[in-house]
Amino acid sequence: MTISIYADSLTIATRALVQTRHLLETARDQSAAVGKSESEILDLKLAPDMYSFTKQVQIVSDNAKGLASRISDVPAPSMPDTETSFDELIARMDATLEFVASVTVSEDDAIETLEVEFPWLPGKAIAGHDYVVLFAIPNILFHVSMAYANLRTAGVTIGKTDFIGDLPFYDKA
Repeated sequence: MTISIYADSLTIATRALVQTRHLLETARDQSAAVGKSESEILDLKLAPDMYSFTKQVQIVSDNAKGLASRISDVPAPSMPDTETSFDELIARMDATLEFVASVTVSEDDAIETLEVEFPWLPGKAIAGHDYVVLFAIPNILFHVSMAYANLRTAGVTIGKTDFIGDLPFYDKA
């Protein structure tokens, strides 16, 4: 098996998007049962200075498409943060998954010379490997975790497997 920081990072981003989509579907399906309206769950924050559930989900999307864009040099699609329902957020996950699946990654040697810049840090850059391993993947997983925690706080019945997803177990010969 070949290890590829680029391909593996996109696999992790894709998994996070798929599981975030699953969390959205579960929240949509259980909102009435937990006695919360859709807007109550979408607006839920774990603390006053934290982002809402909706914003956490939007950031998962933004970071996944940003990762795919930066390592493939393909412009990410613009997605204004206008979602106001579970179904709109699910559609955003679908669009992000489609974009991430569409990019072709370069050879891993390119990561050694990749420099990533952010608009909010003018004049600064981070090496490609550091961007992927120290920022992009942890940031995506952080925001999925916060979305998950928001749903748990709302009373949505989810567990660790809803975060992790199915694993590719196989029968040993």
